[in-house]
Amino acid sequence: MAGCEGCKKRKVGDEGGEGKAAAVPAAEDDSGCVDGQVCCAGGDFELEDEEGDDGAEAFNEAYIEGVLPVVVNDDRSEVADGFALAAERDSTAFMEWLIAPFPLDRFVGEVWERQPLVVKREDTHPDYYKGWFSTQEIDRLLREVGMKYKYNVDVTSYKGKRDTHNANYDGTTRMADPEVVWKRYKEEACSIRMLHPQRWCDPLWKMLAAMERYWNCSVGCNTYLTPANSQGFSPHWDDIEAIVLQIEGRKSWKLYRPRSPEEALPRYSSGNFEQDDIGEPILEVDIGPGDLLYLPRGVIHQAVSPPDTHS
Repeated sequence: MAGCEGCKKRKVGDEGGEGKAAAVPAAEDDSGCVDGQVCCAGGDFELEDEEGDDGAEAFNEAYIEGVLPVVVNDDRSEVADGFALAAERDSTAFMEWLIAPFPLDRFVGEVWERQPLVVKREDTHPDYYKGWFSTQEIDRLLREVGMKYKYNVDVTSYKGKRDTHNANYDGTTRMADPEVVWKRYKEEACSIRMLHPQRWCDPLWKMLAAMERYWNCSVGCNTYLTPANSQGFSPHWDDIEAIVLQIEGRKSWKLYRPRSPEEALPRYSSGNFEQDDIGEPILEVDIGPGDLLYLPRGVIHQAVSPPDTHS
């Protein structure tokens, strides 16, 4: 896979006008590389790992140093209807809507598998993702459909150590008792993770179908509900390209670079890290209603809800 060494690294700026991705580095050096990132050719990008190859080692290290977050404010006055775009099966238009105002071609060519992206809309379009899922929908699935622990729902907590609470108070571990799940959420500060809820939620199913048509691969989703002033998961990295849509409440995120070239763009998920394992964050950001966060696989992350609201 082609790459370039020696690209300058800098933090993104904050200038720009309405509807523009103001934080995207745009200056080019003599090699044609965009200032602030490592340039790579090809779609499914993998790091070189040939032992003893000095060029590959330098490139891998340059990739890690080039993992810089991009933050964009959505100042548009008018926005499209995402539900209509998903229903019309226009996958390109839907992806453009999902990450707007960041240009889709730049997302694919410059950010995908490379840099975290934040699109801020809380102050301008807080209802951007409203209606795709909700706390009420979680309650409906628990009570009317019936959710199985581990397969449909997980109940988790993180208080210096990650714990899973997939059991009712009577010791049964198959079907989740809605009253137990909500008591753990309200009184024990546990998070509720719904696994593949698109099976029972048509808006999510249409969203994922549109994304699958665009990316030509399988796309899945989980939903997370976390009570105020709590954290459901320990620091970790994922083995998938994650797009986080904030529908309700708010969360404070911390992102960290991969710890070594061997852990960049992994094909497997990490274990649960201790705080001392992960170094200093490259980004600390609050994500509110309407905001989007994109995480390349291998970027270590953790998130906590603030004292005054759930997420």
